[in-house]
Amino acid sequence: MSEEPTATEETQEEKTPISVVVEDSGTLKKKVTVTVPADRITAKRDELYGELNTSAVIPGFRVGHAPRRLLEKRFGKEVGTDVRNGLVGDSLGEAIEDAELKTLGEPELKIDDIVIPEQGDLEYSFEVEVEPEVEMPELDGIELKKETETVDEAKIDDYIENIRQGQARYTEAAESEPAQEGDSIVASAKITGDGIEFENPRVMLRVAPSYVEGIALPEAANDLLGKKTGDVVTIKTTVPESHAKEDWQNKEVSIELTVNKVSHRHVPELNEEFAKQMGFDSIAELKKYVGERLEANLESQTQQKLRQQVCDYLLEKTSFEMPEGLLKRQTAYTLQRQVINLMQMGVPQEKVLERKAEMESSAREEAHKSLRLSFILGKVAEKNKTEVNESEINSRVAQIAMQYGRRPERMRQELAADGSLGQVAQALLEEKVIDSILETAKIEEVAAAKAEKKPAAKKAAKKTAKKAEKKDAE
Repeated sequence: MSEEPTATEETQEEKTPISVVVEDSGTLKKKVTVTVPADRITAKRDELYGELNTSAVIPGFRVGHAPRRLLEKRFGKEVGTDVRNGLVGDSLGEAIEDAELKTLGEPELKIDDIVIPEQGDLEYSFEVEVEPEVEMPELDGIELKKETETVDEAKIDDYIENIRQGQARYTEAAESEPAQEGDSIVASAKITGDGIEFENPRVMLRVAPSYVEGIALPEAANDLLGKKTGDVVTIKTTVPESHAKEDWQNKEVSIELTVNKVSHRHVPELNEEFAKQMGFDSIAELKKYVGERLEANLESQTQQKLRQQVCDYLLEKTSFEMPEGLLKRQTAYTLQRQVINLMQMGVPQEKVLERKAEMESSAREEAHKSLRLSFILGKVAEKNKTEVNESEINSRVAQIAMQYGRRPERMRQELAADGSLGQVAQALLEEKVIDSILETAKIEEVAAAKAEKKPAAKKAAKKTAKKAEKKDAE
């Protein structure tokens, strides 16, 4: 036996359709004019007064028996607002669906300016941004280049040498002992020049290329080599144009350094004892571990380079307009992120503000590129019906949690709370889309470009300079 339709279902079926007119209102922006028929207004008004009559207390009348005119007199303004909000809420989504608009963000609507007429239809308008139309390039068999590189004995040795240099220890030298290559020096600095008089009683340097107050001293290894406590070294140089202090830029200066303390640098020997300190039974086992780690890193880097080539191809082969409102919002978000990153790096707030115009330009460029790529990959995902499931999201959250030493369930709660969980899902989706394009790509293997080699000790010394200075300060 079939069920009878409910009153609500009957009302839905009998609703008079709304009228929708769509006009262009700017770049990827539409003005939508909606006309709600008068019978819908009457029906909504009757519905709300009917609900009100079941609970309203009117002196002299039992609940549910008060005349409609008294309800209108007492609650007319409130009911009118509810009727308007209800009608707009119901019809707005219906209008977007009827017009088949793929919207971005929330509609721009001044609801307080909408007035329900005493008689006749209700008409109101709103503006909304819509997705761009993207004409997709050929995705099958795109040509990519894959750099072939192997992890050889030299790379493993270089990596271990960096570890060894990073394990260096420092001991304070006697006043009569000269500084040797790689040693750490604590000195007082006096900088003078045209209009420049600056002193710092404690600067930390290395007997290696160093910096004093943001001024590079590339010959510091020679200038400081052999110096003892109490010695004075004077270095003449030019302040770079990019220096943080504008009144110092491009000026010739004299930097007078008085050595207050020398600390000798001791690098552990590469032997079985060193391997055991690193948690391995032997040098051979350490080398095996390092080789496996370098192979994994190399594979990951190679895959990332291929993905970047796919992204570059998609950006190069597509051209479409961007929704200005969305671009402004994304630019503001990108700029805010850049500011936070600089402040976390210790850049003074006034310097951040000085660079605001430059940062705004780069933020807009970055936002434009990332949004374009997001639209393109979204279209490919839609075409190929590519999706991510909860299991894949949970797996990625677990990876993030591992990096931060957190429990996966706690990390998921935090990501959900600040809205980042959606970004994780979006990143996963985009990776799947790119990898699906890679599956059909024509990949040519080419030899990796050879970078100019530097002695491992010098590379390691540069990487550990700041670490050494911090130890001396302590």
